[in-house]
Amino acid sequence: MMELQDQWNRFAVSGRIEDYLEYRMAAVYRENNKKTLENKAGIQNGSGAGPGDGNGFVGITDKGI
Repeated sequence: MMELQDQWNRFAVSGRIEDYLEYRMAAVYRENNKKTLENKAGIQNGSGAGPGDGNGFVGITDKGI
């Protein structure tokens, strides 16, 4: 988080669009990493999309055979 603040401060001082774009790219990268880690944690815990019991196992049903 501190690197984002540092990049914002650099933009605030310089006023250069390049510094602002670097700040925005870092913020987007950080947000994407956070979402990726959350998604991976959900998949590993078996709470991803789709049927199942939360442990990653899908039960047998009488439908769709």
